[in-house]
Amino acid sequence: MSATDMNGDSDNPERQRGRPRRDQRGDVPETLIRALEQLLTQKPADALTLRDIAAVAGTSPEMVRYYFNGKEGLIGALLDESLVRVRDRLDRLAERVAIADSGHTQHIIACLSEIYLQERLAGTLFNSLFVHVRSARRQDHRAGRPDTIIAALHDLINSLKARGHYRACLDTNRTAIMMMSLTGCPVRLLETLDQQWIDEQRLADPQWAADVTAMVEAFCCA
Repeated sequence: MSATDMNGDSDNPERQRGRPRRDQRGDVPETLIRALEQLLTQKPADALTLRDIAAVAGTSPEMVRYYFNGKEGLIGALLDESLVRVRDRLDRLAERVAIADSGHTQHIIACLSEIYLQERLAGTLFNSLFVHVRSARRQDHRAGRPDTIIAALHDLINSLKARGHYRACLDTNRTAIMMMSLTGCPVRLLETLDQQWIDEQRLADPQWAADVTAMVEAFCCA
């Protein structure tokens, strides 16, 4: 029997136990997150097992426990990645709107559409796991994902009112909800409506964003 076999450090993923080898540690967490992401396009989260995830990642269930303390921790890591991307997009949006002389609504609608389409998987996962849970669980920092978006919109709309681009009498809260609804709800409808009515290609079409922008500006602008 080889020293490798005696130490239980075989290259066979099914035999990996405990800590990974030092030379394996760098990409294992990322590989596990991407494996979960891939599987979530095929099955709901509650139908996935650690063995399913590990098989796609080419490792063992013990690695999920080692790095993420189980499936819930791995799901949390995926949602955290999404939340970082959302905040980064919103920060860049605020910078663009602050220096733009025109096209403000277009920038906002394009950013929101990008967030809801590109973070669709995380959004679906968030809704299934965090919306209908105990109120104590809602204190989890990920539960602030929708508030992150609407708070940024609220600030942008107020700044555009102050600069005279939007009507001074505009109800900021109502307008922020309207913008979220016009960009976010169609993405949710992808899960329920037949493709003859709506699909990702239609939502990614620049004309869709242009039409939504025109609707918002008819309401917001003097």
